[in-house]
Amino acid sequence: MMKTIFLSLFLLCCGIITAHAQISEKQLKPFIPKGYTLADTSGDGLKQSSGDILLELVSDEPDDFETLILLHNEKGKLTKIAENSSLLMSKDMLSTSGGTYPSLSGTILSVDYSLGSGSALSDISIQFEKTKDGQYEFKEYTASTKNHGVENLKERQKITAAQTGTISFAEATEDLILKKANTKATAENKDMPVYKAQKQFAKYIPDGFQLAAFAEGDLNLDGLKKDVVLVIFGPEISCRILLLMQQSNGTYKTAQNNNKLIDIDDTFNANNLKVVIKNGYFTFEQKVPVDDNDFDQRYITFKYDVAPKNWFLHRLDVEHYSGFDTKPSKDVTHLTTKEFGKIAFQEMKHLPGVYYYEPAISVISGTLIKKMFYGAPNYGETPEKDEKVWVYMLKPDYPVNAYGYVEQQNDETADKNVTNITEIQVYSRDKKIDFKNYENKKIKLQGFFQSAQTGHHYTEVLMEVKKIL
Repeated sequence: MMKTIFLSLFLLCCGIITAHAQISEKQLKPFIPKGYTLADTSGDGLKQSSGDILLELVSDEPDDFETLILLHNEKGKLTKIAENSSLLMSKDMLSTSGGTYPSLSGTILSVDYSLGSGSALSDISIQFEKTKDGQYEFKEYTASTKNHGVENLKERQKITAAQTGTISFAEATEDLILKKANTKATAENKDMPVYKAQKQFAKYIPDGFQLAAFAEGDLNLDGLKKDVVLVIFGPEISCRILLLMQQSNGTYKTAQNNNKLIDIDDTFNANNLKVVIKNGYFTFEQKVPVDDNDFDQRYITFKYDVAPKNWFLHRLDVEHYSGFDTKPSKDVTHLTTKEFGKIAFQEMKHLPGVYYYEPAISVISGTLIKKMFYGAPNYGETPEKDEKVWVYMLKPDYPVNAYGYVEQQNDETADKNVTNITEIQVYSRDKKIDFKNYENKKIKLQGFFQSAQTGHHYTEVLMEVKKIL
């Protein structure tokens, strides 16, 4: 009986404490200036007896910025920590596609907003962290911009407090953060030079096509410094790359073109492409999204060979970036003629070592070997009991990368991006294909790349072989 009474009193007390912890709008009213409306609240202090609260206030009159107020709740007593009226633009300023998302969770205050429209939309996130003295200071700024739904990866930015020094929440503005970090709101403005070049080289650009990138320099080592590489794109499924040679009278002559090297797909954004020319070399620098967060930085370099008067692939470098990390991973692809041989610019149809999963048709060369793996029941955990399974493996001539398609939304079933692959399990449903005759020999295979799905798949990436070439 006594235990029941004690438990009832305990629960009643907890209910009273919980009720007292609920902060009402009436309690917040003294902190809301006249002419402002409370748009949203967040923070542990709303429901707990001790914690902080963030108020998002919107002016009743047209205003450029919203007002954010930080409060501290200590057993129902509210005190003001800080106020900022210069950080978060109003919804009217952010346009119809924009939005504001300020929130306080634990010790992290996030001010997130989208600026622009469907054709050019920027997502900004500014984070502050609570200090030991109860104040909030700038922690991190990230920004990304999409053009017609595809990210402009050159505009992706990350700034931390290590770059800016201390910035309090009360004084923080986007301009101040960018200024202290010694950077600009946009990484590069290439629209004007491309616009001018579009007009200058209009006779080489068919109707309906746009100029994505261009560069000037000496392409064929003849001393004339105004040779040009044009990259144009339009209603077709790939870019056209034109090499224009400057003539002694100042005119241009088309030397070569390539329509296959750079693909146009749902991930293509012209802003992610750049061309550089230097003394007979020209390089395409391209940032390529590989999923929603990560991207590759590709450097595709060609070199002029004086004897045959032609340009050949000189090297391919691929760096892998994750999220807003400004440094690439240690897993870097570096290929030279030692790996891929002599490939003429005009004849290139795809990049060496870069492959995509089914339905893309792939051709790959390497050495075929036979390798043993443990199978059921425990796949190597109990070798004395497990089945011994022999499978055919291709060791590519050089490490390769396999990419999934960015638009795949289901993380569970989507093909994973795998880099620096050195072994690929191969199989075929065609009974006419017999790998036995090619064991420990060089072989060229045509087929589809697939992701490992079952315990009978012994490498991350497999190939279903359709033909031995």
